[in-house]
Amino acid sequence: MKETLLGKARKKTEEEGDHRRGEGFCSVCHRALPPKSLFCPNCGLPEPPEEDPERGLTFGQALLRILGFVLLFCALVVYKLDIQLEQFVPGPGKVPDKIEYPKTTDPDFKVIHIVNMAMVNVREGPSMDAKVVTVLEKGTHVKVLKTKGDWSQIEGNGVQAWVVSRLLTAHVK
Repeated sequence: MKETLLGKARKKTEEEGDHRRGEGFCSVCHRALPPKSLFCPNCGLPEPPEEDPERGLTFGQALLRILGFVLLFCALVVYKLDIQLEQFVPGPGKVPDKIEYPKTTDPDFKVIHIVNMAMVNVREGPSMDAKVVTVLEKGTHVKVLKTKGDWSQIEGNGVQAWVVSRLLTAHVK
């Protein structure tokens, strides 16, 4: 355990047989102090006390500590009261397997599909393993013949083949 300066001074005076204690003697070197002096001329001024760690907190540091305590308090309340957070957060909704888009029967309107990626592989069948027949560039107009899952059978540039549907954008003209 760390000894204090006063404890060391008392121990030293007891060892030396000097029983003079109290005012008038330096607590570090045990020499007599000059009259009307507060500090020993040999030892100099004592070290100032350590700075208070709580003193001088910035606004951000204080705010961060307060927020930490608030979050800790909220977590304890949720735990102790057994609050089910699922009732406050909406769960995942049901995603439809297939979306039916309205078909236009008006002869004045026409649905046009345009390739929306820089380069799109067009394949023989609706599979990533199917052979690539051709490549279409962005902005190419194609006609969708039918869809199967995530794939669309198209006709474009004189070729009938399959392409992933998300690579096409539909426009009504």
